Amino acid sequence: RFSSFVQMRGSIPSFWSQDLSKMVPKPAIMIDRSDPYAEIPAKHFNNLMRRYGSPIMIINLVKKREKKKHESLLTYVISN
Repeated sequence: RFSSFVQMRGSIPSFWSQDLSKMVPKPAIMIDRSDPYAEIPAKHFNNLMRRYGSPIMIINLVKKREKKKHESLLTYVISN
């Protein structure tokens, strides 16, 4: 028997951006709602399924508890 795993690391597969021209430590995250049916994330995960098969495990490493909402906005968007 053989076993293997592939670990991918990257950004959340959705439309979002940060204005890096500002010289603040954490630029605001802006959510782009141009993909209301989540077609881009669906394509991403379909590609992963085609390349690696099942199961696909996802670990959310985005911060959940913050004094000022920043990364947690992304968690809200991808879970709703």
